Amino acid sequence: MIPRSLYHLSLTLFALTSTVADAKAPLSYPTQDDWMVHTQVIGEYWLQSDAYGTPPGRFPTFRCDNGRLPSPEALCQELVDVGAKDKLGQRYTRMQSRQIYTYLALFHMTGDPTAFTMATAGIQELLAMRQPEGGFALYVDANGQASDEPVSAQDAAYALLGLAMYDYLTRDPAIHQILLSEIDALFARYYDTEVKALSWWPHATSRERNPRRELVAQLDQLTAYLNLVSTVSTPQEKIQLNRYRQWVVQVLIDQYVDLDQCRVFGALHHKYFMLPDHGHNDFGHAVKTWWNLILNRDLLTQTHQQQVQTCLGHTLNQATRELPVAELLSYLPDTKHDKWVAAGALTTWKGYHYENYVNSWQWAELDQGLIIAKLVGEGPLQASLPSTTWQFLDAWVDPVDGGVGLNPQTNKQFDWLNGYHHTEHALFGLLATQTFYAQPVTLYFAFPSEQPSAFFPYLLGGQVVNITPLTLPNRRGSKVVFNSLHVTKESVHD
Repeated sequence: MIPRSLYHLSLTLFALTSTVADAKAPLSYPTQDDWMVHTQVIGEYWLQSDAYGTPPGRFPTFRCDNGRLPSPEALCQELVDVGAKDKLGQRYTRMQSRQIYTYLALFHMTGDPTAFTMATAGIQELLAMRQPEGGFALYVDANGQASDEPVSAQDAAYALLGLAMYDYLTRDPAIHQILLSEIDALFARYYDTEVKALSWWPHATSRERNPRRELVAQLDQLTAYLNLVSTVSTPQEKIQLNRYRQWVVQVLIDQYVDLDQCRVFGALHHKYFMLPDHGHNDFGHAVKTWWNLILNRDLLTQTHQQQVQTCLGHTLNQATRELPVAELLSYLPDTKHDKWVAAGALTTWKGYHYENYVNSWQWAELDQGLIIAKLVGEGPLQASLPSTTWQFLDAWVDPVDGGVGLNPQTNKQFDWLNGYHHTEHALFGLLATQTFYAQPVTLYFAFPSEQPSAFFPYLLGGQVVNITPLTLPNRRGSKVVFNSLHVTKESVHD
């Protein structure tokens, strides 16, 4: 986690969602065209030559906000702010993987062949970073040497993110088998049968480092790869994958959440890290936990399923605060002021219980949680989605150089942040248009099939309306139109 103190004075962020009942000029939810424009602006930062690396696919971990590669002699201030000076020669595996996801999400929404080509090049470079015994080093240095630092369970999970998205969009059997092998190796290295949870460090790490018990060591196994890989696997493969899902869901329910108080604990190894606003005890991680449990509700009892849905709505309500419209205007370009100046009283997301700071990945998780809440009919904040999403589109995106930062329009790419959260937010937002407008939504895939059952809209279910063949460089794909989007998994036991 980047220290929040770095940003409090000048970059404290505030989401700003207009309560529809109070607004003088209520906004409609962004249309598919609006999301396409938003996605194009995000892509302007990622679809430029400096993002591609040398050779293309060997993505740099660090770039300045204008998209240029950093100069060590005159380092751009935004990279100074995130402590990048001594890391510039390092390429972090998790960022290589997240950038692959970024290109694949852009392709999934737009069909852009360049984005898919760059993702494919990135996959080859990522596979070259695999360790002989399986897994991935934390980073590769400027000389191409792999780091010997221990790799956390969260980093190990996100190393598989790009592979999982590629598996979903291509159904490449070789990549799929690599993923299955890496998943088995990950659980063998990190799952502790005594505490029935994934440890933060692999078992081979010295015992002094092992006591850390982190929420994200569990949760990010779902978000990074299990949610997707389990849906594109054979019935036989799903037996083991569902066992892993069950382990993760069970430890979240049994150890990391309090369903009576609707609390999510960011860590368990010290009482300090269980207090609100300490460690990962923020609203972003809490909402991310609730909506991921809902996506895996086939593993929940009906009682737990209802409790989790209730807690999702409760946490979303806790994560709001009021904000004067003048404060919102300070984050907007002049061309956006007229839209908001008559909005009246505003409600905003906040990332923490006792602090108003919120960053872009927290905002993304909150919006995505609100979309899941809408799909399952939970929570009174559903009417605010038009405003939360428009404020992200208007205040967070850099209209000059494209992309989204950790903070509004800045701190876009370093060893902790890449395009993953922002493109997933756009993908969720695009999918939600089907629910708001009862209109089909189109997605692009990099494999051919005439079978509707081969396709599904990311982490959701939906009815396939039409499949059109798609030509891509060196392969065939599919343009697929979906209707009737929904959360697919139901509770199967009491």
